[in-house]
Amino acid sequence: MFNTLKTPFIALAAIGAFGSVALAGPSIPLPGPFPRPLPQPAACPDPGIASLRVTDVRFRDGRVPVMTIEVKVRNMGRADYVSRRGQQSVMVDNGNGRRLLARHRFTSLGAGRWFSFRFRHEFIGGEFVAPIRARLSYDPDIRIDGNPRNDDCNLRNNSLTLTPAEQRAAIDRFSRGNRFRVPVQPVPTPRGPLPGLPR
Repeated sequence: MFNTLKTPFIALAAIGAFGSVALAGPSIPLPGPFPRPLPQPAACPDPGIASLRVTDVRFRDGRVPVMTIEVKVRNMGRADYVSRRGQQSVMVDNGNGRRLLARHRFTSLGAGRWFSFRFRHEFIGGEFVAPIRARLSYDPDIRIDGNPRNDDCNLRNNSLTLTPAEQRAAIDRFSRGNRFRVPVQPVPTPRGPLPGLPR
């Protein structure tokens, strides 16, 4: 009996002395080094075009579609955007920058805050319908003005485009029902501070 138990005792002693032992059979993968947590985004201002959509379509003379287009701008960063007048604005053009459709100036935008504005645009049909693009435009010297609080840290979300197909789909959607012969009304001029802007 002593000879029978001798080998297991020697094996256990080896494990205790060296802390590990190689066993025959299929290898069991051990957990490797755990991945390091991803770094959190830096607290920086990040204004961006959050949405660009058609909110209404009226038909002038019962035939010419006039779209109401809404642009929404949001600070997607974790720091307030604080700047001076004239250093930034939202530009809306016909996709190639040759025709300016609307422009909206702003100065500051708190982290997570937003504002929106609307304008009317007459849809010109035909074979080559121009897209509508909203984009943020900054002063060329804004990076060297000594104010880090107006440095947009992400330029990849600074424009959105409303394609010709999306414009036609919106016109088709709003042309159903009783809206087809509603006369075009002027867009009221907003008064007071824009929603989402610090007072």
